[in-house]
Amino acid sequence: RELEKQKAILDTEVSSLKRTKSDLSKEIEELKTSKGLLLENIDTLKSEEKTLSKIVDTSKFSIEYIDSLNDGLEFEKYFALLLDKLGYYDIEITSGSGDFGIDVLAKNDDILYGFQCKLYSSPVGNKAIQETYSGKKHYNCNIGIVVTNNYFTDQAKEQARDTNIILWDRNVLTKKLETANSYNFKITF
Repeated sequence: RELEKQKAILDTEVSSLKRTKSDLSKEIEELKTSKGLLLENIDTLKSEEKTLSKIVDTSKFSIEYIDSLNDGLEFEKYFALLLDKLGYYDIEITSGSGDFGIDVLAKNDDILYGFQCKLYSSPVGNKAIQETYSGKKHYNCNIGIVVTNNYFTDQAKEQARDTNIILWDRNVLTKKLETANSYNFKITF
């Protein structure tokens, strides 16, 4: 009888160990899946890092660098980095066409900002203000801002006043760049 008791106890322990082994095997499979997803995310981040390292090749933000950019998307990415250094968070580039008039979304003090970035060689007209006003409503932004490396036409300034759209012209952008540079950091990737 004693042997039967011990066998029953051992059988129970074996069953328990088999269940534990099965549970651990499932957990290992889940961890392998998670590892695969993490590795995929790392690859994506490395790819993005390579893209960003092509965009930012200086240790400081500068208006001259912005002027040298080739297209609006490069400006949007560079501007997103600037916003990050200025303390904005939850920054999202809305990816060009189909952006509903907002190129970059960002929060600061729980306020949602919608930015339209205009890399222009001439003054920005009122169409940009109209697009930003529309995009601000689409994305439910609290504040809409048009930012440019240039200046705004008088008509654009008037429409911005009427629609409560904020304008960051070359002078404001330069001040923002100087502020970011004063935070004693280097852009590294």
